[in-house]
Amino acid sequence: MNKHIATITSIIIISLLVAGYFYWSKIRTEEETPPSTETILNETEQALEDITNTQEVEVPTSPLQGATPELNPVGKTNPFNIYKNPFE
Repeated sequence: MNKHIATITSIIIISLLVAGYFYWSKIRTEEETPPSTETILNETEQALEDITNTQEVEVPTSPLQGATPELNPVGKTNPFNIYKNPFE
């Protein structure tokens, strides 16, 4: 009798777990719908407009004014410049 109750209980628990898994997977697939092509096109057009609407900064490049831009990126790599030679 005790074995019979344990078998019925395990069958009920397994069936509840299987039903819960299928219910959970059904809800999960409904939530993961891909975006429509209209949404993708609208977001792409908006991003392109944002890119093209940026204002360009003018850098004075006249050597007569003495305001040439710093074009060497190596000079600005380490802003702290705290190197100390260990052999001195």
